Amino acid sequence: MSKLPDEFITYSYMMRSRWIKSIFDGTFDMDRNKMMLDITRLLPTVCTAVKEEDGSIHINGKIMGIGFVLKQQYLRETSEVFKEFMKKEGIDAQSAVKAGGYDRFGSGRGMPTEWQIKALELLNKHVYFERDKAEEMVDFEKLGTIEMGTEFPGKAAHMSRYLEQNKNATLVFFTPPVISYELRAEVEIHPAGEYFDFVHAVHDVYHGENPGLVDKPAYIFNIKEVYDNSASKKGFGQRLL
Repeated sequence: MSKLPDEFITYSYMMRSRWIKSIFDGTFDMDRNKMMLDITRLLPTVCTAVKEEDGSIHINGKIMGIGFVLKQQYLRETSEVFKEFMKKEGIDAQSAVKAGGYDRFGSGRGMPTEWQIKALELLNKHVYFERDKAEEMVDFEKLGTIEMGTEFPGKAAHMSRYLEQNKNATLVFFTPPVISYELRAEVEIHPAGEYFDFVHAVHDVYHGENPGLVDKPAYIFNIKEVYDNSASKKGFGQRLL
């Protein structure tokens, strides 16, 4: 494993930190086009591949929301804080079932709801720090996400099947029109445990806990190589790590 280069941390992690803080200090840019561009810093294409018995190679690319992971000694405490918040606000899976469905939470429908503003305050306090504090708390050798492709029966679920055979993945970030990073990683699959709890909690504290996802594994991407693929003199495949 290797630590993400500073310029990528600035590109992805610090952008999220600034984004959250701007909501509270009143400087958040409401321009929808800029918002859509900024979101690309959170949504890489995750590429996986397998070699079949006949020698053919199958490749899958899946757009996924990717998050940062705290150092292991901070995972459990932070997860508990988020879980307690979800129960208090009634956005845990059990409350979703009682309310008649996860969609009742209203997540992802425009501006943040009242409970999502509170969730952003928690994320700002426990996950997205100023740079010096982030170096102390965040494990910049890892990224994490949740498997969502197996939520609905009958879907192809290529990524989950491929990762069972090949634990290598490439994450391609692209923020038009120029910026692009390629991260190569080895993937750990966590069906339970501290990383499972943390990755789920960070997602659910803002979006609400979806009963259909509570048992889906978390993926931890251990970073091995990083390339700047931007369309610039410093890019075009320049290895950063």
